[in-house]
Amino acid sequence: MTNREVILLSTHFVDGSVIKKYRRLNSELDKKRYAVILLVNMEEGESWEIPDDITCYFTDGNSINELGYNPMEETLLPGSCHFPVLRFFIDNPLYKFYWFIEYDVEFTGNWSILMDDCHKNLHDYDFLSCHVEKFNADKNRSWLWWYMGNNLPNDLNKCIKGFNPICRYSKEALAYLDICQKKGYSAHSEILITTCLYHGGFRIGDFGGDGEFVPDGFIRKFYIPHKNAVNDGTMRYRPVYSSEEIEKCNLQNMLFHPLKH
Repeated sequence: MTNREVILLSTHFVDGSVIKKYRRLNSELDKKRYAVILLVNMEEGESWEIPDDITCYFTDGNSINELGYNPMEETLLPGSCHFPVLRFFIDNPLYKFYWFIEYDVEFTGNWSILMDDCHKNLHDYDFLSCHVEKFNADKNRSWLWWYMGNNLPNDLNKCIKGFNPICRYSKEALAYLDICQKKGYSAHSEILITTCLYHGGFRIGDFGGDGEFVPDGFIRKFYIPHKNAVNDGTMRYRPVYSSEEIEKCNLQNMLFHPLKH
């Protein structure tokens, strides 16, 4: 196994903005430590013109179905966005950590600040994400994905959620998730990943919220949560951010999602 980390920039289309984000990641990260790969999730019959300097890994319905997992739906959305990461891992099991970044995630600083901080200070965590929290009947019971398609063996009050537009897996975490999926476990990825790993004895953490899974020194460090809402703040499901809105926030070294395209 190598000590290198791979950055999987995930997209279902390729345009100038995606290429720009790939090149920015590639230029801001130390190539001795990080490999940057464009993870392209294709529909049947699609093709994209991709510049020669872009390293790509392609998935499609056939390659995902070969995994033998039980998805929530017969599409990656909703709930199965981690399948392409597992497909890549099975084909490329040599990296120490596997970053997943959706194309509409923005970081208002040099990407090396985030990645190197996690490399140095959170090297003993198996999964890092945002909005990591346990089921709480008083605070987050209204979140839809606790219930939809959830056939995990854990009681609901033992389930844990995350918000994963950007996240980092250890090699061991992905190997364990592959085992869980092949057992037939199924749920939205934002509950399946964190719940399975936590109860499997893996260490999970939060990049910067203010809950119990935030490591020392990381409270509100790389994103700012909304105190009274689920999956809100600078890292949120909706509404989209414009580049101008993010700039007006004047927050350095902060994650935002989703960026309007």
